[in-house]
Amino acid sequence: MKKILIASFVLGFMFAADATVKVTDIQGNDSDGYTIELGYISSEPIGGYQIHLLSDGALNVTGAEDAAEAGFTVSTGASGIVLGFSFTGATLPAATEYASMLTLTAESTNDVAVGTLVSFNAIQDPDNGTNFIISDQSGSALDASFLSNNWDTGSETLDNDSISPVSFSLSENYPNPFNPSTTIDYSVAEPGFVDLLVFDAQGRLVKTLVSENKNVGSYSVSWNGVTDSGINASTGMYFYTIEAGDFVETKKML
Repeated sequence: MKKILIASFVLGFMFAADATVKVTDIQGNDSDGYTIELGYISSEPIGGYQIHLLSDGALNVTGAEDAAEAGFTVSTGASGIVLGFSFTGATLPAATEYASMLTLTAESTNDVAVGTLVSFNAIQDPDNGTNFIISDQSGSALDASFLSNNWDTGSETLDNDSISPVSFSLSENYPNPFNPSTTIDYSVAEPGFVDLLVFDAQGRLVKTLVSENKNVGSYSVSWNGVTDSGINASTGMYFYTIEAGDFVETKKML
């Protein structure tokens, strides 16, 4: 049975660029390794690329092929840098939605602890120069960005059987109305400080449910109706608010 990945995917920021690349999928393969799919969006046809996929030391890229079947010659060396270009002038067409670009094969190094985030990226390397270049059909570099993906390791190896995007969110509490307790689900798209607070109808703070740093992921918290003062909250309407970075959302419960 293939190694199980529990992956949480998300997340990063997309900057305005002519071309954007990201990891779109990871699957276990028959050789006990992994197949990594890269996709692209581009306002211009792509004539070539140089990509060094970084994975926090979790995976070693061992091979690469042209997933778009554009006639590119694709190669990768021991350093893991992937080069793709065409001898015939073929290009990857412009795309407004993520289209197939590369299929990479990789082996797990098992160098990451269970439950930690592995960040896939391809960025400027201060020591070795640029390791991410997307060029147009004339060979000139496009304004390009790599959309970082964060994956949550659920075992000693990466898992990809249940990929789900993670974004900031605050769910309706359940049950609602509640007595004696209720549960609130929320998701965090960027590591940072999170406050989840309960207020009464007059706007007074009743209960601090969460006030701490959180990693990217989905969480649940329960409230048994007891206030920060240690007394049972009276029957009525309450509001709960999450503040995480620039994300703020409020919902009500009874």
